[in-house]
Amino acid sequence: MYLYHPEFFISAVTNIADEKTVLVRARKRRDLTAFLELCCVHEIVDEFAKQIQHLKKNDYPYRLVLPKHEFSGALAILALQVNYPSVKDAVDPNRPLRLQLYYELYALTKQRFEEDDNAS
Repeated sequence: MYLYHPEFFISAVTNIADEKTVLVRARKRRDLTAFLELCCVHEIVDEFAKQIQHLKKNDYPYRLVLPKHEFSGALAILALQVNYPSVKDAVDPNRPLRLQLYYELYALTKQRFEEDDNAS
């Protein structure tokens, strides 16, 4: 699962070492910490942040293992926080690279879905 949020981008997949957990991955540490700060009780944030692993050779070098119930609770909290009509427009303008990326992703997915519709 990819999650593009105005404050972070993460990827979440089943942890093959323990299928009761989710491997939450990011390319930037600050994306994982922003995810934690927005959806976890403050006391837990520091504890989870200490568990972030850094594996330099991986596509997503920053990783955090979360129990599935913690991850699903985090997603529920994020859902309750949605207060914007456009993810792109909610990105901090002081983060121009993230803003540009989100606009490019929007344009690319729009184009590909239109191509897919036309191919059917």
